Amino acid sequence: MQIDVQTPNKATAPAQGSSEGVLLTVPPHGRYYEAVKAGRVFVAHALMGTDALIFDTEAGQEIVLWNPPDSGVNLSLLSVSYAHITAATGLGDLGIAGYRPSPTPITETTAITNTACLDGSIRRSQAHAVMTATLIGLDFFYLPLLGVGTGAITVPLAVKQYFEFDGLIQVPEGGALALASCSDVPTAARFVVGFTWEEIPRA
Repeated sequence: MQIDVQTPNKATAPAQGSSEGVLLTVPPHGRYYEAVKAGRVFVAHALMGTDALIFDTEAGQEIVLWNPPDSGVNLSLLSVSYAHITAATGLGDLGIAGYRPSPTPITETTAITNTACLDGSIRRSQAHAVMTATLIGLDFFYLPLLGVGTGAITVPLAVKQYFEFDGLIQVPEGGALALASCSDVPTAARFVVGFTWEEIPRA
């Protein structure tokens, strides 16, 4: 028996399997269409207010995405984006740090507005995006994304960087992600930073 699948142009084609025997499918409307339509995908962005912090030794992390202990969802990180708007005066690195789940609520300072990616939706995210939060002692990993030099930003005025994770990093209840540096802080550098994530009900 042959199983056919419908392609985006409404034609049919034989189903294909992977080397592990898994049925391979292609979403007909884009990778995140169903998740966005269901109101599970959110985006938040903010402009750095101070220099980035060393992820494992300093308190008061900046631009934090926190999943409360009672949210009922896991956060699946889809992308992180940066737009460089102020030149650095000292070389350094920027990335995202992951922090271990804790049953204790974090101390939040200044909420960042997050919005459902479904245009017009009023659905609210379970996650909290905040400008600063103390996560010291909970550090789990650091993933470098940018090496920041001291060259002037000329043309274009903003250099965009977009990193797609597609669920590679997941944040369970009580966990958090934050903008951070590993060892060399890019002094005076300022970026607009954006997170996009999906909220998946905890099984």
